[in-house]
Amino acid sequence: MTALERRYRRLMLWYPRSYRDSRGDEIVSTLLDLAPPGQRWPTAFEAADLIEGGLRRRLGVATVDGLDEGLRRAAPVALALLGGAAAFLWWRVEPLGPPTLGPAAYAAWLLACAVALLAPARWTRPALATALAVTVALPAVAPLTPYARPPVWVLMTFSVFGVIALAGTGPWPRDLERRAAPALGAIAVACGAHLVAQAWPDPLVGYYQPAFAQLGLVVAAAVGALAALALTAPRHDTPSRSQLWATLLIALPGAWLGPFDTDTWRATTALPPFGRLAQVLLGTTLVLLTMARLRTHRPRRTPANADPSGASATAPGPRARGVAAAMLAGCAVGLLGFVAGIGAVTGHAVATVLVCGVAAALLGTSRAGRGTGQRTRAPGSGFVARVREAGLAAVATLAGAYAVGVYSNDWTFGGWTELTRTAGLAVSLAVVPLAFAAYTAYRSARQVPVVAAGLLCAGWLGWLMLPELPAWGPVLPVLAAAGLVRAALSIPAWRGRTGP
Repeated sequence: MTALERRYRRLMLWYPRSYRDSRGDEIVSTLLDLAPPGQRWPTAFEAADLIEGGLRRRLGVATVDGLDEGLRRAAPVALALLGGAAAFLWWRVEPLGPPTLGPAAYAAWLLACAVALLAPARWTRPALATALAVTVALPAVAPLTPYARPPVWVLMTFSVFGVIALAGTGPWPRDLERRAAPALGAIAVACGAHLVAQAWPDPLVGYYQPAFAQLGLVVAAAVGALAALALTAPRHDTPSRSQLWATLLIALPGAWLGPFDTDTWRATTALPPFGRLAQVLLGTTLVLLTMARLRTHRPRRTPANADPSGASATAPGPRARGVAAAMLAGCAVGLLGFVAGIGAVTGHAVATVLVCGVAAALLGTSRAGRGTGQRTRAPGSGFVARVREAGLAAVATLAGAYAVGVYSNDWTFGGWTELTRTAGLAVSLAVVPLAFAAYTAYRSARQVPVVAAGLLCAGWLGWLMLPELPAWGPVLPVLAAAGLVRAALSIPAWRGRTGP
């Protein structure tokens, strides 16, 4: 075995073992045949291609129906949003406050749009990778310079949009329309955000926060347009899965571009508002659950091939209910431990812990089926497994609550003073298990305890959310788009005329 072959095979370790066993020798042999004489190392393009291919296989991008094509559809939209957001923030926001390192990332994304328009196709991916690397590196580089970094929400949104643009862009040739689409879209996004800023002047002249929410309206409009295209496009089968995947991929970071300004409140004894953290958690959870539904959804069965038992192939079973119960129980234990540890056991925190505990108990008492009279004994859903899952959820909740405390107290690791506010923000972490439990109960609502648990979780979320509905801002259209995608999965296939 030559040194080049050995290095190719090391790169093949990024792929799953099953794929390496079936295709590994073929891929390595092809690469060796194409290598020029005397080559000892894989080229940078070959290494990047093998690593990306392995990650796509491990993440299921290449095997999930419609996801690969959905990434290709979402990539130019993500790049247009990145270019427009970079231009708007650099033009409208940076001059308002102290200088940050943001323009370094903004310039990199604008350069990537220019490369996609003017340069050969093979240079687009390196430009996107460079811009993504610059964005991710800003938090580490900022402490070494006299400049601050942009807000975390900005960097998170840019990074995920950048991953989508990079993963969905290939080296294949593109016509003029496809090359110009990201650049023209970036101009439209920047101009649209400027018009929104002019029509919606913030009463408090702010820095990133008002502009961030204003930009979010434009991104939410793009998500809504993608959802409308997915639902109204002519089709001869169920709605285009690739269009639905593209909608959800853009909606995921789009859910982080809101709400309105909630950074100025300081809660002492009152119930904390349903602020940015809770809305980001809820939006992310709903989009991910919709992705999971789209991934497992199968076309509606006809009466000829329907399951005589009436069971749904994609409805959550005892295992999903057990996971939801463990998440709720672990979250309750973790939150109670955190608020007790910092000495801020508020009524809101205790009520949330009780809701999680009761819902976990209701889901845990669900039976295997209607009228069976037997407890659920699905593989991996026994008592020991649930205790282990609940313990992991408790540890994750404690770690997440501490991270929220560090973030909300100016990135300090101790000596916190606003303990009530910190406890209120930490309790927002319960949004994730509550939303997952409500979804699981809705998908398998065949027993009274399951229905009761779903109503309890959904009611608690509604009680937290609805009073703050006017302040939600751009996240509302994003969540509506997720609901449209979910509704699209129940649209039956259209059958054309078969007779004269």
